[in-house]
Amino acid sequence: MKEKKNAEDNVQYVPVVDGGWGWVVVVGSFFIHVFADGIVYSFGLLLEIIMKEFNASNTKASVIISLLTGLNLGMGPIASAVTNKYGCRVTTILGSLIATI
Repeated sequence: MKEKKNAEDNVQYVPVVDGGWGWVVVVGSFFIHVFADGIVYSFGLLLEIIMKEFNASNTKASVIISLLTGLNLGMGPIASAVTNKYGCRVTTILGSLIATI
């Protein structure tokens, strides 16, 4: 009788070569999303405080979050074009410099 071989018998496992750096990237990405998206999602809590502090209507105070969301989403195509032309590192540095202004 002929012995059947499993496909798993020929599998070779490659050792992990990143040394755990992938987890550092995952944790860093998590915190970036918590802080960046946390501001947007918690704006409803700040809306009343902003309205009282600046004596503004609901409509005028809501312009803040509208501009924030619009600029975040609107910069995507521009960032994509810069990334295609100059690469990720230059785009990240340029975005960081613009964000500090």
